[in-house]
Amino acid sequence: MKKLLWILAIIALLIFVFTKNKKEDNFQSSSSPAVTQPIKNDPPPKTPAQILQEEKDFYNMQLRNLQRYKIGNFPKDLNGVRAEIIVLDAYAGHTIKANTHKDDSIKLIGQKMGNLLKIIQIKEYPILRKTYVEVSKQELWVNDIDVSGSGTNTTYINYAGHLFAANANKQDFQEKLHAILNELRFKRSTYRWYKGADEYTYYTIDSADDGDIVVL
Repeated sequence: MKKLLWILAIIALLIFVFTKNKKEDNFQSSSSPAVTQPIKNDPPPKTPAQILQEEKDFYNMQLRNLQRYKIGNFPKDLNGVRAEIIVLDAYAGHTIKANTHKDDSIKLIGQKMGNLLKIIQIKEYPILRKTYVEVSKQELWVNDIDVSGSGTNTTYINYAGHLFAANANKQDFQEKLHAILNELRFKRSTYRWYKGADEYTYYTIDSADDGDIVVL
């Protein structure tokens, strides 16, 4: 009996000590200074005048880039051709936006951009088409397909090979290539089943002219 009372007393003591320590911990925790996060002040909103100045700076930068543009300065492979198309398309987009801006000073920048871009495109697209013809000729040679360019400024692209004896192959080939041929502003693609054949099939491509400033 005495042993049981002794055990109960020890348990009661342990509970008392545990409860006391817990209260002290809670007191220390509640009395400790709170950690505050520094308040971040958001920058004040930009004024219309600041926004307009940033736009002017952007379009002036695009104008300077066009003034420094180097004709034919791209890798002479398929990736280089595609990259150059993207660059010209981006300039066209910026030029159109500047020309349709509500601010007259930005419109004036857009007009200068348009004049430069038109000159650049008229010189650059024939080089891009000629490069594409040469690259295609090298790539398709292993498939017994001959590729050549013709017309003023290489606006026609011609394919010849036994693959094109079947009309379905011509149509399938044209559908797969239409996008890139349109982006390069080819006007016509021609298919013969052998080089020099009198009979051929051609597809007219309703592409923009080299000097047209449009977004593809």
